[in-house]
Amino acid sequence: EHDACAQLPQFGADFAKTDGTGGRGSKIRVASGQLPAGMHRFSVIVRRVSGGPESIARKAVQVNSSFFAPLRLQFPSYGYSGIVQLADGVPQVSAFMDLSSAQCSTPTGVQWRWFLVEDRLTAVVERALSTTYNTSNGLLYLWSGSGGQLTAGVPYFHVLLQSESQEILDQVLTENRPALDSVLQNGVAIAAQSPMFVADQAPLGGLISVMPGFRGLSLRTTFRISTSQWQDEDLMSLEYEFLTFPFQAINQSVQDLGIDWEDPDSDSFWMKLGGRRFRLFDRSPEAFLQAPPGSHSIVVRARDVRGSISVISSSVPLAVDAEHNFSVPDATALLARVEVTNDVTQLLQAVHVISLIADPAVKVKTCSTDFFGSVTCDQIPSAEVVRPALKTLAAAVPFVQTSDTLGKLGLAVEGMVRVAFEPVHQSVDVTAVFGDSLDPDQGNFTEDSFEQEHSEKVFANVTRIQVLPEFLTSMASVLTMGQQQILLHQASNAVRGLEGFAAQEAWGAIVSLLSAVQGTPSSDGPMLTQQVRALIDGLGALALPLLPVGRELSLRSPLNQTVRADMILAKVDAGSNIRLSGLLIPRDAAGGQGSQNCAETEVQLTEWYSLNPHFAAPRGFGVTDFFLPNTSIKGLLLRRCGEPVFTQGLTRPVEIVLDIDQPQGVQPGYLVDHMCAVFDDGLGAWSTTGVSSKNAVTNTSTQMICQSSRSYGYFAALYRVVREVPPNTTSPPPPEIEEDTGLSLPAIIALVAGGAIFLGAAIGGIYAWNLARSKKPVEPEEEEEEEVVEESESESEVKELPDPDPALTKLRQAAEAGTLTAREILARHSGPTGIRQELVWALDKGYENKRREAARMKVKRFAQQGDAEGELAKSDNDDDNQRESCTQVKAIKVKTRPR
Repeated sequence: EHDACAQLPQFGADFAKTDGTGGRGSKIRVASGQLPAGMHRFSVIVRRVSGGPESIARKAVQVNSSFFAPLRLQFPSYGYSGIVQLADGVPQVSAFMDLSSAQCSTPTGVQWRWFLVEDRLTAVVERALSTTYNTSNGLLYLWSGSGGQLTAGVPYFHVLLQSESQEILDQVLTENRPALDSVLQNGVAIAAQSPMFVADQAPLGGLISVMPGFRGLSLRTTFRISTSQWQDEDLMSLEYEFLTFPFQAINQSVQDLGIDWEDPDSDSFWMKLGGRRFRLFDRSPEAFLQAPPGSHSIVVRARDVRGSISVISSSVPLAVDAEHNFSVPDATALLARVEVTNDVTQLLQAVHVISLIADPAVKVKTCSTDFFGSVTCDQIPSAEVVRPALKTLAAAVPFVQTSDTLGKLGLAVEGMVRVAFEPVHQSVDVTAVFGDSLDPDQGNFTEDSFEQEHSEKVFANVTRIQVLPEFLTSMASVLTMGQQQILLHQASNAVRGLEGFAAQEAWGAIVSLLSAVQGTPSSDGPMLTQQVRALIDGLGALALPLLPVGRELSLRSPLNQTVRADMILAKVDAGSNIRLSGLLIPRDAAGGQGSQNCAETEVQLTEWYSLNPHFAAPRGFGVTDFFLPNTSIKGLLLRRCGEPVFTQGLTRPVEIVLDIDQPQGVQPGYLVDHMCAVFDDGLGAWSTTGVSSKNAVTNTSTQMICQSSRSYGYFAALYRVVREVPPNTTSPPPPEIEEDTGLSLPAIIALVAGGAIFLGAAIGGIYAWNLARSKKPVEPEEEEEEEVVEESESESEVKELPDPDPALTKLRQAAEAGTLTAREILARHSGPTGIRQELVWALDKGYENKRREAARMKVKRFAQQGDAEGELAKSDNDDDNQRESCTQVKAIKVKTRPR
């Protein structure tokens, strides 16, 4: 053996082991003639470079003196998992041979048969399987038989034995369960071998019991759900998951209850059927449930150590009744009971149930009439329900560490928004969009009215939801802290990512929160909006790691919300263009070809309807004034290896399809000017820089394709209604062309008379010139020449150039004037690439102007103070002189008085 192995390339002197006992590498190539005929056993030892335990794999190879076409195994369906369900029996496998090969001859006189080998401590041949042949497209297939019983938990594999004698193959099982090594003799060899598999049986049986019974009240009854009487080969390792469904949603007559647990697009997907998890997989066979009013089915899923799952449901519905009169003490008592359990699932579940019950109760007024006919109406204040619930959520956030708990946190926050909000009617100024185009009196205009400015403003009436600002701040803080908890656990590899159902529940909370922030006037609106946008990006970062390449995850806003917002997450190959619904991204937008460590591009696309993630952008900058309440917006963010990608100056632009709502009621004589816009984080305003429309938009278009030279941002389809320029109808007609017919008689007479007059005038002029020479000339007075300043051509051209970016100019002027501070610029006018350099220069200039103005005012105050002291001294001197003169006059008068 050593001499034969020493001839193989990996066992030569160039490798670490030169003693003939082994070599390095994942492949060994054996050329013809290197090994003698006979049986050879190869062993592969696998170890980590850093050390640790080793694993070993062995392979027996039969070398014959003749050349046969090799048999290759067709990879079986169970190969990746290594699990076969016990009820399915022995799986079918196959091997194939290429009969068209010119180098290897087709074997003649060789027999094959499949055998099933049981591999416990020693590999033993358990049974012979039927073997069938099939030829297709130049390939010879050898199929094994399937079916037959297996023993649960026992590992098996298939072997295809070959021999030149059918009799020898028939004698393999003359002994009961012979060892495989003892069979491989007398010319019997292994032609193919399948991967090992284990026969696994899903847990059997199972019952569900409920305490105190299958009936209770929504707020006052905490149900204890238990499951028992399961059967499995490893009963102590079973894990259980608890769910509730509407009783009519599941089919009790089928084994799987008619529930699809894998495909989110299926109509029978568990979330679409109304399923709600109240306990994830855990070894504890009991869980606690706080259920909303209704009729529910309890569903329990049992999972064994190999991943096989069985599902059962309660045959009796769980009937939960609502309290006759909802009261705040009932809600606070429930919160107090679950807080002492220190169970984060029960805490979040209780808040969600309270929101479902309190939502209609706080919106209804209860009126009663007393004996004297006086009507008294009472309404439960929503704040008394929301405030303790938010306090409970804040206490539960530090324990949010799984996808399930983050999803339940999202459900609780969404429910509290429904309880706390009040519908409000707001008017949005859209004069910049429509002008006077909706005024019937302005429809048929004349030239005189074309330049007139409209005097009346146009408003759009919208209905939004409003929540107390203190509640919005608490809800945003709770969601942010919960998301940060999961991100920290993801960074430490404690969790891989956010599952799809939890991402859907968290997305509903984010949309409802943004809707409430947009409808609530508050000084914290810009800060809360920025916090919600961070929640959007954080949700994408959590959900994308679990998404396989080539798949999409669609998140929809709940149907009971007044607004609509969708998120599409996708993971695609980085080496190709990205095509999603309404989106085309060139491959160089995310950094070009995929590298060795990161070959995928992650796409986060959000779509907003009647909801603006940048509603707090100040008006008067860019094209922000052209936004309507129903403007369609899409947000785009790309990631590579989990890191966001911000690419600008693309040679091949990104294409985004945006919906258009055409204006209604526009009078004749007006045109609709459509435009693409992108939110410029550096300006804090919507801008048309770097975006353009690919297609021509008409008054019947429902979509427009916007092209962007950057790979990120929020994009919108805007329009404004402008007057149609009337045609010029006052230009004079062109002169008529007269035909030349020669000089007529009156023309000849006129020419002769004109010549005589000219001759007389010439003689008179000569006479006057002679008289002038005889007199002394009078010199004229010199006149001052006016200095004419010629304007250079370059200066006139500069004055005529339009402002390329009026929004940036307006911000720069405000920063130079000191009315726009650095704090405001950082909060509203900064993006992922930082603050625009022009604004930094403007801030520096503004600070310098302030410093100089302060110094000038200080000098002025000192000067004014010095002038005041001088005037005071002068006034004192004048008073002294006046008093002195008066004394002298009086003295003179005294001296002249007679004695």
